Amino acid sequence: LQLQNAKTGEIILVDIAATEASADQTPLEPVKIVEGETSSARYGGAATARSAKATTKRTDSTSRSND
Repeated sequence: LQLQNAKTGEIILVDIAATEASADQTPLEPVKIVEGETSSARYGGAATARSAKATTKRTDSTSRSND
């Protein structure tokens, strides 16, 4: 799917696969695309604005197990 901002001409490319939810799944939710410089900690979470100044530096690393 290709979307274009009518004011700026900016193009947004979105890869979508539309499928019905199976009988044992909860109904699927609609997609909402919001332009901006924010991101959420996880999908569906509240967005937080990015700070121009970082006050702390994260030095720890995370690892994921392959279950």
